[in-house]
Amino acid sequence: MNLRLQGRVQVRDEDLRRAYHEIVLQERKKQEFTAAWILIRPRTPGESVQDLANDVELQLRQGRNFGELAQRFSTDRKTAVKGGLLGKFAPGKLPTAIDRALLSLEPGEHTVPIHVGDAYAIVQLVSRTPTELPTLEEARAELTERVYSDKMSQARRRWLDGLRKQMHVEIRL
Repeated sequence: MNLRLQGRVQVRDEDLRRAYHEIVLQERKKQEFTAAWILIRPRTPGESVQDLANDVELQLRQGRNFGELAQRFSTDRKTAVKGGLLGKFAPGKLPTAIDRALLSLEPGEHTVPIHVGDAYAIVQLVSRTPTELPTLEEARAELTERVYSDKMSQARRRWLDGLRKQMHVEIRL
């Protein structure tokens, strides 16, 4: 069976990158991080703040300073005076949408506006506790084995399922 399947299973660089990215995301779910936000709430009932949030995020992409924009636009006065700094958190302590968005960020990056209740939040990852994971290049050999093994088991399963569909076994007692 292995001889028949070995030629069909190939481990590409994108497979390794995807597997490594999944490992990094799992690791980040355990790491503490420091975040800052710009929270934009409506000042009057029925007011839409989505356009303002999109405009603030556009200014961030153009290189404007996050802290300055937080002081100017954030409606959360406690954090606005500190440049939006929320403090240090363990994963899972912030609202789910914000927590999930922070997992994919690198320090210094920010999210697009995230709808939270009646407000919008633009969140920046300030820092994350250092990881002990090796780099992709350092883990390449072990990762290649793991991805190859996973792909071989999937190929085995598909091959056996195909054989089962082709065969008809009748049991008579």
